[in-house]
Amino acid sequence: EELANILAAKRDVMDDFTMVSQDIGFDEFEGSESEKTDTDNILIGVGDLKTIDDKQFEGFVACMFSSLGYKTTVSGQSGDRGVDVVCIGDKENYLVQVKQTKSKRNIHSSCIDEVRGGKSFYESKLGKKFKLVVVTNSHFHEGTFTASTIGDPVELWNIDKILMTLGDKSFSLSEINRKAKGN
Repeated sequence: EELANILAAKRDVMDDFTMVSQDIGFDEFEGSESEKTDTDNILIGVGDLKTIDDKQFEGFVACMFSSLGYKTTVSGQSGDRGVDVVCIGDKENYLVQVKQTKSKRNIHSSCIDEVRGGKSFYESKLGKKFKLVVVTNSHFHEGTFTASTIGDPVELWNIDKILMTLGDKSFSLSEINRKAKGN
């Protein structure tokens, strides 16, 4: 009988919650259009890379390679075989593993194995040869440099390489988010 009373009370709470949640419209939860930030006007450059999330950093890297003339697709999700961004160019193609950190920690060599793990899959699937790259908004542990030269070579792009490549170039947050969603 006590258990029945507890379950009845739980149902009453859930019913109240369900009624309240049905009363709140999607626009109320998200905010009205006038309250939303215009992401076309927010620019993200190299100096902002510690402030964006992992998916946005993948989108940023895709924008970076697009600006270098590559067609890019963000694949970064479960089952991506260690490849977050696929870059197709006129002369060469890249498979990119993206490692973002908000701390000052260096990226260890496990990222090398991750991106290598996807090479044969993507070469077979897309019928193209790929070079391998790991990109980070930080720096690499010194053991990562050694690991990158054993087996299939892997280019390592740290924050300094990104800065050399882009300079003061920036991308709109809306473009970054669009790329991050695979569009």
